[in-house]
Amino acid sequence: MKRVLLLVILIFLLFPSCSSLGKDDVYIPIGNSGNESLLLLEKQYEKRPDSIRVGYDYAYALASVKRYAEAVAVLDELEERFPSSLRLLYLEAYIDKKADYDERRTLEKILKIDSGDIRTAQKLAEYHIERGNTEEARSILLDLLRRKPENERTLLLLSKIDSFYERIYVPVNYISSDAEEENQGFSL
Repeated sequence: MKRVLLLVILIFLLFPSCSSLGKDDVYIPIGNSGNESLLLLEKQYEKRPDSIRVGYDYAYALASVKRYAEAVAVLDELEERFPSSLRLLYLEAYIDKKADYDERRTLEKILKIDSGDIRTAQKLAEYHIERGNTEEARSILLDLLRRKPENERTLLLLSKIDSFYERIYVPVNYISSDAEEENQGFSL
């Protein structure tokens, strides 16, 4: 066992590229408080504002301590440099939801980059449903239904705004297995 451990250490010393720390990784010593870690990330971001990895980590750390406005400001700076980064936009959408910001703009940016993202399209439709924009929600959901007709979440959202879909939507937990149906005397 000692030999294996020694071999692993030797490999990491001889081949630093095998270690998990890359040029954009930030080393935060174990045992630091959240504030110390946040200060280290802030310093790293100030040194390397063009690093998407450092900026993302810093914005994530800010969001984790509920400093949402600062996190969004960092993400906005990064999005100017990396306009098609879905990772940044997903974090921004998460922050928008947590901070109760208007998430529409972020969801639309995500869909502009990845129009096939069904979950984000559903979130945008849900956003419109919550605000009473049923026609916009219906348009999004019907497009999703054309692309993937068996999507249960799309049908559920449509059932909230259209009585026709309310009649055809059957929750998965309502459908019993074939064995249960046979026991109840049902047959196909």
